[in-house]
Amino acid sequence: ANDEPLPSFIQISTCTNIYNIPLTHILYIESHQKRTLLHTKTSSLLLPIPLYRITEMLPPALFVQTHRSYLVNTAKIVKFKKERGRARITLAAPSNKDLVVTPTHYRNILSHLDSRSL
Repeated sequence: ANDEPLPSFIQISTCTNIYNIPLTHILYIESHQKRTLLHTKTSSLLLPIPLYRITEMLPPALFVQTHRSYLVNTAKIVKFKKERGRARITLAAPSNKDLVVTPTHYRNILSHLDSRSL
């Protein structure tokens, strides 16, 4: 078992800046034309890095993919809804974002949510 503590922030370097972003501030991350849009509680940051690279930097215990274009902070999921074979999650305020959970990622999301109570 891996007993290393989880990181508390992600460090992202671009050509001009180094960002230290606390993981607790990240709501979700979205793929945007080979770049990544990282949404925090207070702002959104467009990064010149593809989603899969950001995924590799984040602890899988805290972040889960819901769709090929979205990576979500599991602590920010406030509602899981399944109706007529489709699943959706709702994120915490201030975003209150509603995101689709694709069949490919459905079981993974459920296992993350089972490990905590909504």
